[in-house]
Amino acid sequence: MIGTSRRPLALLAVLAGLTLAACSDDSGGTGPAPAAMLMLRNDANVAIKTVYFDDCSASDWSANRLAAGEVIEPNGLRKWTVEPGCYDVRASTGQKFGTWWDRQVTKGDTLKLALSSAADSNELAEPVSLGKRRR
Repeated sequence: MIGTSRRPLALLAVLAGLTLAACSDDSGGTGPAPAAMLMLRNDANVAIKTVYFDDCSASDWSANRLAAGEVIEPNGLRKWTVEPGCYDVRASTGQKFGTWWDRQVTKGDTLKLALSSAADSNELAEPVSLGKRRR
């Protein structure tokens, strides 16, 4: 039809775009945004071999959050989707380690942590066998 208004089509296109934008996540795909993210960057000069994180109220560390054979190389980073809440986190290279206590992350936010090149350099036994709390 000649002279037909294009407003309904334009409105439909705008609504479709808003719907897709509401469903996107940080990875560029579609779907709901993650509840929260935990991101760990390795600023040390050796690879991170173990990462532990648990709810602040847990009395022991869970299993290593890295897959068998997985490491976080120097200048690398790794992200995990987590539920909003309070977390204790520990990362270790075998020579250096960092521990972050009582870190809050809210829905839609990213908890950003970095293992510094100046991290503690004590030999670290597996924290799973040590129990979690230093207190």
